[in-house]
Amino acid sequence: MNKIHFDNLGFRKDKIQFFFLILAYIFVILDFTELWTFENPKIAKFIYAAFYLYLAFIFSKIFWYKNFVKWNKKGIMIKLNGIWGKNYKFNDISNFNIQDDTLTISKYNGDKNVFDLKNIELESVNRVEKILKSHL
Repeated sequence: MNKIHFDNLGFRKDKIQFFFLILAYIFVILDFTELWTFENPKIAKFIYAAFYLYLAFIFSKIFWYKNFVKWNKKGIMIKLNGIWGKNYKFNDISNFNIQDDTLTISKYNGDKNVFDLKNIELESVNRVEKILKSHL
């Protein structure tokens, strides 16, 4: 049975990650605009490269796992047994149903997406259900 990797994007819970993200964006802006320069260009290249790698690390998590769910208070991204995931805003989801090893998410505009839950641990499925229930 496969587990689902969960990533809560709530910045209040992970203030250190939020701080580094803001710092990384500041250094990216400084790199593009060259408003502030370092005296030693080798140090500047190292610092800019480190923050670019940090951003790549944060935003590439979705590709590391076959089953991945990340969410915050506004929405959720679900990737199960595939390459790409589906993004949903919680206020666009009308209901969801977990039945017979499938997760069906219905939106108010009539769109439905079905996710296959075969070979997924029951504990992970229950956690996805709990996340969806708590935000709908």
